[in-house]
Amino acid sequence: MNTKQDKVIIFPKWKDALEEESLQALKEKRYEDALKKLDELIDHEIYSHEIFAGKIICLMELGETDEAEALCRHLVSLEDEYFFEYLHIYVTLLFQMSEYEQLIEIIDDVFSRKTVPEPMNSQLEQLAEMSTKLLQDKMDEEANDHINELSKAVKQGDPLRQWRIIVQSSNLKPTPYLRYLKQLLKDDRIHPVVKTAIMEWLAEQEVDSEIVVEKAESEISVNPADLKSVEDHPVTKQIKVLLREVEQENPTLYQLLEKLLYRYLYVRYPFMPGEGELIAVSHAIKIMGAKYLQLEGLYHTYKKQAGELDVDTYMEEITQNEKSYFSIIEE
Repeated sequence: MNTKQDKVIIFPKWKDALEEESLQALKEKRYEDALKKLDELIDHEIYSHEIFAGKIICLMELGETDEAEALCRHLVSLEDEYFFEYLHIYVTLLFQMSEYEQLIEIIDDVFSRKTVPEPMNSQLEQLAEMSTKLLQDKMDEEANDHINELSKAVKQGDPLRQWRIIVQSSNLKPTPYLRYLKQLLKDDRIHPVVKTAIMEWLAEQEVDSEIVVEKAESEISVNPADLKSVEDHPVTKQIKVLLREVEQENPTLYQLLEKLLYRYLYVRYPFMPGEGELIAVSHAIKIMGAKYLQLEGLYHTYKKQAGELDVDTYMEEITQNEKSYFSIIEE
């Protein structure tokens, strides 16, 4: 094999022998040997769907699932004549890995873009149906575990752990546990930040039910399905409009004001300031921001702009909410 001519003459025999040896190793479940021979073929730019399929099988059997998934993803992306063969291997791998959500997304995408031949069509539909059920079972079990952990944290009076569990549950369905969550929202022993996390969870999952929330000796009835998150809430956006001039004049100060506003409203949520309070709240936040950054000139300017507005009450509430926020959440 010292010359190009030698290589051309000998190469086909070497290729055929190596392919046969790799296939035999696969049949005998000698996956490491098979993978080594298949990689040698690929390194010499000898490609076929049998070689790639064999490599994926070897990787799966050897527990190299990440590499197998990456190869499947690449082969499927080629969308060549063997697309459906690669797709079948890919979704089978995802099913074995319990990656049901990703599997369903891939099958939905294929059905939306391609005409899937039989029997592949029926196989994919059945796999998607099974995955949907298993995904729901998995999420229900996970939600149940989270609620049990939450119950323990409530009994132990650990608000930090309560908050973390709820945040980690945001993608799970809370409906089966709604009665218990409603109790927490009316319990004055539950930290307001924890109650906010519960409400954002219910809102994100679009729970359509009237919920009574008690905070700071006040009570409100809301439907989470109608609620926006703190950041997307109309009140938040309206106050930011009132702060817009600061954004143009002093971007650093504005970033602080955004954080002050978010923390203040997060602790209050879903009790948002009324329309008649927004101007006073915006002035209070500007005054506090200037004070925090020791901007004496702006501090006095903002105090003067506030005029007769009762900003002291809001400044006190903002300060209290800051302490409440940071007692649970680290930034």
